[in-house]
Amino acid sequence: MELPWPKLCPNCRQQRRLAFRNTRNLYQRSCMNCKQSMLSIYSADKVMTTYCQTCYWNDQWDPLDFGVGYNFSKSFFEQFNTFLRTVPVPGQIIFYPSTLENSQFNNEITRSKHCYIVFDGEHAEYSLYGETFFNIHHCLDFYRLTNCELCYECIGCNRCYNLKYSAWCSGCTDSWFLMDCQGSRNCFGSTNLV
Repeated sequence: MELPWPKLCPNCRQQRRLAFRNTRNLYQRSCMNCKQSMLSIYSADKVMTTYCQTCYWNDQWDPLDFGVGYNFSKSFFEQFNTFLRTVPVPGQIIFYPSTLENSQFNNEITRSKHCYIVFDGEHAEYSLYGETFFNIHHCLDFYRLTNCELCYECIGCNRCYNLKYSAWCSGCTDSWFLMDCQGSRNCFGSTNLV
């Protein structure tokens, strides 16, 4: 195939491909169905038909009403753009909204209680400012935690308890400033301990 070489590096090309996706920024907007104020991943200047969680998941509107036939005289992407802006979308991506308790300032979460600004995960309690998690409790400023409790400023940790300022640890307890450790307890400033 006679294709030209890419002019951008692989990371820049990936950024361009994912530029449309927003999961971390929340905007104040009104629901286009009930007109109540809500949080949304779409800013008010975007031409999208956004519904609040209650309006989106109820049975008062029929998705089949938005079906259209394909017009061969127009380009696919022009028709898809019109279709994308017409069909209602939820303002936030919340899986099973009834499983949330006092956790409205989040996106892409489920089964969580008393959380604030956490994204992309399942089952968190009393956690703040983090992304990508599963089954965490009382964690703050984190990224990629699984089965952790009382962790602060941790990245990529699994089964940790009371861990601070650490990365890529597993099964560590009551420690500070660890990197790539497993099963460590009461440690400070250690790396590659097993």
